[in-house]
Amino acid sequence: MSNKLNAAIIGAGNIGAFYDNPSSRNILTHAHAYTNHPGFKLVGFVDNDIKKAEQAAKIWGGSSAKTISELRKNIKIDVVSICAPDEEHYKILKETAKTDILGGIIEKPLTDSLEDSRKIIGSEFFKSRKFLVNYTRRFVPEFHDLKKMIAGGKYGKFLTGNGVYGKGFLHNGSHLIDLLRYFFGEIKNKKMISEIYDFSRKDPTVSAVLKLRNGKEILLNAIDSRHFTIFELDLFFEKARIRIINNGFEMREYFLSDDATFKGYKNVSLGKTTKTSMGKALYYAVDNLYDAIIRGGNLICDIKDGYEAQKICAK
Repeated sequence: MSNKLNAAIIGAGNIGAFYDNPSSRNILTHAHAYTNHPGFKLVGFVDNDIKKAEQAAKIWGGSSAKTISELRKNIKIDVVSICAPDEEHYKILKETAKTDILGGIIEKPLTDSLEDSRKIIGSEFFKSRKFLVNYTRRFVPEFHDLKKMIAGGKYGKFLTGNGVYGKGFLHNGSHLIDLLRYFFGEIKNKKMISEIYDFSRKDPTVSAVLKLRNGKEILLNAIDSRHFTIFELDLFFEKARIRIINNGFEMREYFLSDDATFKGYKNVSLGKTTKTSMGKALYYAVDNLYDAIIRGGNLICDIKDGYEAQKICAK
């Protein structure tokens, strides 16, 4: 392609490089997404632990370095993926703002501090570039379709719902917050019920009640991630029930039916099970980034979206 962009990955960890390999069916890493996309060339990895950067480069190609400035000495970099731990995001973003790159992908959350995230979204550098935040499910086509069906009234009015997650409200719970914002718009009120510390002393996993703009409520349930990992969302409408399960890899639609035992009662019966393309979400994310930079398209989840999700978590 004439408009091929050079991509570098900052943070040679699991989401950056090691959740999958070049022959994997699913695309679960930034490295796999860039190397599969015809519009990008993966040019290297940056990590404080140079051995990890070297190991990633051995698998995926490109160079390795301890700092972004070191990697940029001999290589032109157009975009970056920030896949470092949450607490390192702000420092890396500040360093990134000293470069001439065109944009990139920031693993959620935007930063681990609401004040620092506010500085990022207020920065002229980031306002003038194309940076998206990887709230993964936003990039999955089946969830785009679900959003349209909710807005179009296929399921009737929303009644209530609940979500289950673990490993930090900001780190993982913000995925639920962002997905709810994507489906229903802004969250108007929130009330914390309890908290557990299964991930970080700075980021408890919180059970809470959220109130949507239509006045309906959703309950978030915290699960201790040291026991098992889960991400589920269960939504109830006038005409249907929608379950997003298996971390978003599967969606089930249930529709109203007469109760076979008790006359006059209504149940919901499974109507359709969809295996989503969640396994290619990162490919769709880098494709969205490419479209925004090269063709001027809209980012599906920009840094303002990342900030809004974080703001709800902070409150």
